[in-house]
Amino acid sequence: MKIPTKSTYFPPDIVTPSQMFEHLMVIVTNILCKVGAPIFNENFTPINKKLILNLFILFLTTCLEIYNISRFIQKELVRAIISIIGFTGCFQGLGKMYTFVNRRNQVIFLKDLSVKFFKKPHTQNAFSIYEKRLMQATHFIFFLSILFVFCFILFGLYPIIFKIFLNIDTVFLELEIPFIDWKNSLIGYVANLFYGYYIVICFILASIGSTFLIICFLATAITHYDILKDLLKELNEITIQNNDENKNEKIKKLLKSITDIHVDLLNFMNIFANLFKFYYFMEIDGLFIQMIISLYAISTFNFLPGYMIIIAATFQIFMPCFFATFIIIKAEEFNESINNVSWYMMTTKDQKTLMMILKASQKEKTLSTGIVELNISTFVEMYKAIYSYWMILQNLN
Repeated sequence: MKIPTKSTYFPPDIVTPSQMFEHLMVIVTNILCKVGAPIFNENFTPINKKLILNLFILFLTTCLEIYNISRFIQKELVRAIISIIGFTGCFQGLGKMYTFVNRRNQVIFLKDLSVKFFKKPHTQNAFSIYEKRLMQATHFIFFLSILFVFCFILFGLYPIIFKIFLNIDTVFLELEIPFIDWKNSLIGYVANLFYGYYIVICFILASIGSTFLIICFLATAITHYDILKDLLKELNEITIQNNDENKNEKIKKLLKSITDIHVDLLNFMNIFANLFKFYYFMEIDGLFIQMIISLYAISTFNFLPGYMIIIAATFQIFMPCFFATFIIIKAEEFNESINNVSWYMMTTKDQKTLMMILKASQKEKTLSTGIVELNISTFVEMYKAIYSYWMILQNLN
């Protein structure tokens, strides 16, 4: 299978890494524009028709799901469970809207920092490093695009499959519009079905746009570490030289470059981590509840859509944990690179500068929910907790 190249994803006039990054931001803007949130447009305002409509529909859907939960909880537990899953989806949608609309200035600031970074050749092979990381991000974005579309098709077809093959009447996530009889009326059924599809399309578009943006920002952070590692390697090579008259000047210049880039990285990661705390809190908590409820529904009622929900939720929880772990690994590699520098061959002042960089590197932030840091260990602990809560529900049943 042939691996897609730069020309596969980018127009011919996109040449430099900064142009590649800005092109990815245009794609993100176009996606978010569909839900009324083109946050990178200069004339964007939260008071626009499409965004207000989608916020109203989100609020309406939340109210409908609460109403359905209260209506079904005593009589039809399966439908109540489906409504709870839909309600947690609204919960996640709220987190996305808040992050990208209410904290838009911080998102734009991170974008500007990224473009500024990719414009400057910090090392001799900087542009090749930039392009490599941005291409990796683009490959991943392309893969996720296919995955999101596939998930939408699966989720979208299940009410129709249930009707045709199992003769079970259901609408998407039990989103019943009040006062419309969808069971005995074809028009009512189609109206409910399309309402559910509209909600899911908006949710998936918001998820795609936000995930793409996070991947681009992560590519910026990881590239910072690559450049720092490259500079530290160059620093060590100069440090061990004994016949270079300008050795101390070169060391000072390199240390200044390393310090400047590291300060930019600390600033970037601090804003990035704080910006997405609430986003991940809302998303992961919602997915956590979805998985517990889906497991209970599968084990109790053989709820077939629960399998799809569990797979999708597992992947969505795993992604930020994987991203955070990758950032942690890059930070550890950076610390190791600092330790590998022959500091004992430097002047006392340069040694102190290197020591300050080492101390600062141990205070770097990573992704979190505001309660727990995200990493693979956290992912495993979450799964243990999900299993525990599921067993409690089973025992209560």
